[in-house]
Amino acid sequence: MIKKSKKTAVVLAVAMVLSFSSCGKADPDDFEYGQSISQLTENDIFIAGNENDWMDENDDPDLDYDSDFQPVEYSDTENKEFEEYLTDMFEESVMEDTFSYNYTILDGAHYGLAAPNPATYGDADMSEEAIEKEIKETKDDYDELMKFEGQPMTEEEYFTWLCLKSDFELSMYQNDNIYFYEPFSPMRGIQENIGTNFTEYRFDDKQDVEDYILLMKELPGYVEKVVEYENIRVEKGYAMQDMSCDEVIEQCDNILKNPEESFLILEFNNKIDELDFLTDAEKEDYKAQDKEAVLNGMIPAMKMIRDCVSAMKGKATVSGGICQYEGGKEYYENYIVPYFAGTRMSVDEMIKLMDEWAEADVNVMTEVYMSSPEAYNYFATNLDKLFEEADSREVSENIDILMKDCMDEYPEIGTIPYRTDYLSDVMSDVQENTLAYYVSPAIDDEEHNIIKVNGNNKEDLWVTLAHEGCPGHMYQNAYFQSTNPNPIRATADYLGYQEGWAVYTSYRMMDYYDFKDTEDDSAVARLCRVNKELGYMLYGRIDLGVNYEGWTKEDIASYMSEMGYNGEYAEELMNTVIGDPGVYLSYSFSQLMMERMRKKVENAMGEEFDPVEYHKVILEAGPCMFEDLEFKLDEYIYENR
Repeated sequence: MIKKSKKTAVVLAVAMVLSFSSCGKADPDDFEYGQSISQLTENDIFIAGNENDWMDENDDPDLDYDSDFQPVEYSDTENKEFEEYLTDMFEESVMEDTFSYNYTILDGAHYGLAAPNPATYGDADMSEEAIEKEIKETKDDYDELMKFEGQPMTEEEYFTWLCLKSDFELSMYQNDNIYFYEPFSPMRGIQENIGTNFTEYRFDDKQDVEDYILLMKELPGYVEKVVEYENIRVEKGYAMQDMSCDEVIEQCDNILKNPEESFLILEFNNKIDELDFLTDAEKEDYKAQDKEAVLNGMIPAMKMIRDCVSAMKGKATVSGGICQYEGGKEYYENYIVPYFAGTRMSVDEMIKLMDEWAEADVNVMTEVYMSSPEAYNYFATNLDKLFEEADSREVSENIDILMKDCMDEYPEIGTIPYRTDYLSDVMSDVQENTLAYYVSPAIDDEEHNIIKVNGNNKEDLWVTLAHEGCPGHMYQNAYFQSTNPNPIRATADYLGYQEGWAVYTSYRMMDYYDFKDTEDDSAVARLCRVNKELGYMLYGRIDLGVNYEGWTKEDIASYMSEMGYNGEYAEELMNTVIGDPGVYLSYSFSQLMMERMRKKVENAMGEEFDPVEYHKVILEAGPCMFEDLEFKLDEYIYENR
């Protein structure tokens, strides 16, 4: 989000929720739809037609345009006081810690800012006194923001204010329930993401190299503060459950293995060798300093985390989802769901929509089988090699094809400069479940878009690169930056919007793919799409079931069986959504929200619907909550139909 509470922002600095650490951690295709052709009959068909027909069949008032919508009257001149407020917020956001500064800004002088000196993780104090102080400060900041309510603002200023309001309200709720926050969770914890955050640290000059080494040296002091907070959580009854502890311990063990040959040392050495502003002697000196910093910084820090989590085993006070804690169900609905799914919709309504969507996707499978059995048989027979032609190409060739030949529904911004790279052998093993990730450039640098691919998982590259590249994350980021937004908007971290867009657009790229040895590309693409949707819907729906409804392993197995999946994965899925509640909602429910919004605008605009203009509204709005985005879409409908 734009501005988390200061304390949790600092704790998250190392486990930064950046675009490159949020994609590809697990593949729903591991649990592909399992109904065989012989199981499909005419009796299985509930809804024939397009996979979005469920939106028409079910009377969903949210898909109707509000004819009473009243647009905001905007000012032609900027609100000087509000602009100053935004500048102060931006400076505070990027100056709290060195990681935030390095990833956000290329040329600090452009903003009148110099990197924090010395390099710092920020104030990581998470004591009860510090948390109480933070609660008050965040409330004061919110009150300051609300002073601008009703004041004349430009269109951009008003929408920025709206986004900040949503963000502050979510942050205040988290502050009031801070002990639900788990800093060592299996998928998003410090121990899981710290390697990527260090290996992707940008070296523009000697100071960056020296800051990096200092941060590595001081990691134990930072982790010590987080461990103190974790121990308070344990005392208050929020200890991780044993299966999550075991996964975290294994992650730490992987980092602690062969410390003299740590992947962090090898990756640093490779990056240093490429720096043309260092002499050979300086390179060797920095390599020696870094090795010492890893051995005396990173390694002790990981041991500290391992010891903390090992001591936590057996101390969990609940078994099951977060709803088993007192207040956990409310926290899940009021913080986790808005944070990951990007919506304030009630969970009960989300469940209804996801169940309807999943049923409709199953029906599409059936309908295609009945109407085009050859296409269905081709899809089922070639499931593991549908995109093998794209998989055999160079990564950049796929991205270029997507960028040049498949963007007719998206506004033009020209060729996006980028480079691709494969993870090293070491990093490929460390990040074995990662398919690829996009590293966005600093907000004042449009040149250095990077897409990294795991060569050990080189499959389904067409969809993966559409998600990470065009029209997914890279295009999404490049387009928004081309609108020259206020810098505070560019630091936003709305996972629902970001991942929802990337999933929504990448699935539509299947329609552009030329499948080998079949003439019915459209039917095969449709099957590919609903198959992937069902995989993510499975994760998302089980997340809601376990963490809100209190599902057991048996409930998951039963649900999977009903949906045509093998229930033997029930325990694995349960452990995943217990360890990191809400994570897969960013991919599953957020895509559903993107599809629903499109259907709403299509319904309102009729034959005047223009996908290019529609996507332009979404892209120019930038990262935000879906309810705030719907305001922009209502405004668009009001002005254009």
